Amino acid sequence: MLLKRKLALAAMLTAFTLPAWADGFLSSALSAINETTPAGMVSQDSREDGVGGWFRDQGRGFSNIVKQGNTAIVLPVYTEHPAWDYNNRHQENGLTWGGGIARTFVDSRGNERLAYAVAFSDSHYELEPSVGYGWVSRWNVGSTGLHVGAGYLAGLTFRADYRWLPIPAPLPLLNVGTRNFGAYMTYIPFSNVAFFFTTFNLDDHATHEMPLQPGSVWYGRNNLLYAGGSWVHNDLGDPDSDKGRATMTSNGGWNAGIRHYFDRHWAADLGVIRSKHDTAWDGVKQHDWKMTQVNLMGQYHADATKNLRLFAGAGIGYAKLKRTGQSEDSIHPVIGAGFTWAFSREFHLTGSIVTAFPRFKDIDAVHCPGDTGRPAPTSFNLSLGKTF
Repeated sequence: MLLKRKLALAAMLTAFTLPAWADGFLSSALSAINETTPAGMVSQDSREDGVGGWFRDQGRGFSNIVKQGNTAIVLPVYTEHPAWDYNNRHQENGLTWGGGIARTFVDSRGNERLAYAVAFSDSHYELEPSVGYGWVSRWNVGSTGLHVGAGYLAGLTFRADYRWLPIPAPLPLLNVGTRNFGAYMTYIPFSNVAFFFTTFNLDDHATHEMPLQPGSVWYGRNNLLYAGGSWVHNDLGDPDSDKGRATMTSNGGWNAGIRHYFDRHWAADLGVIRSKHDTAWDGVKQHDWKMTQVNLMGQYHADATKNLRLFAGAGIGYAKLKRTGQSEDSIHPVIGAGFTWAFSREFHLTGSIVTAFPRFKDIDAVHCPGDTGRPAPTSFNLSLGKTF
């Protein structure tokens, strides 16, 4: 009888204490998760109450990352379309050329926070901009200088096949890197692809807003006139049909342009790229084309060293595809990333990867009448420039 009473008492105590314990655990878990959001960049004593206050804390925390973080150039690398789910994977674009800018902040626990804006060529050779926030818990690999990490991305992406509506993108994130370089992978479940990108961490927040000093190779040289060679890679994208396969060759060419620096970081760049290409149907040559691209981009430049800058940019482009008896025009977005090496005050070496998104009608009017060709030209440019 005594044993039954003890068991009943224990059951009653458990019934009363378990909800309190569970509630405490849930509260602690939610608080820990909240610390990984941008609100974790806001001090505890200045945070606001309520749902509205929580959203304002997110905005203030995001702003703090932008203000206090180091600048990084973001380079998309590759998208993996698994063969077991993509029978047409050779028609999907795996080379996600593009670029972007991030601000990265490593907190007192060694965890990384990112505020990013990036644009790239998606699986269908369309422009895809994306903005958002990332958090990565990092662990050092002994004393090697390497670290590994895991976390998440929380952002918005914009796709042509969804009418450019903002799509929420909460995604898992894996990372391996060093102090100045990071390689990342995320899995996108609704597309069933793995997306890879890199970051190059450059100037820190203590110096990137400082004015240039007279001793700098960049000081007083606000314009760069450049010219050089190019390699233009074309991929018509989704070229297969029940009638055959259309292709466009990649080829060399030349580029020239002028860049104006408004300040230490922001610049406008007007460039021309000229190249020649062939189109073919099932491997049989059809036409010779001349492609002329004129691109106007806004660029953000960040110092990697005293003489080296990396940049990313976006803007608007005009392209003309011309052959005997036919000329097609396009106005479209353009994105790019690159570097400038100032080996002297007067002469700079600049290189870039520029991806454009032109649309040309009737590239092959015989086999594909009325169809729109999307060659997605990506230009690899290397030029010598004179400052003034």
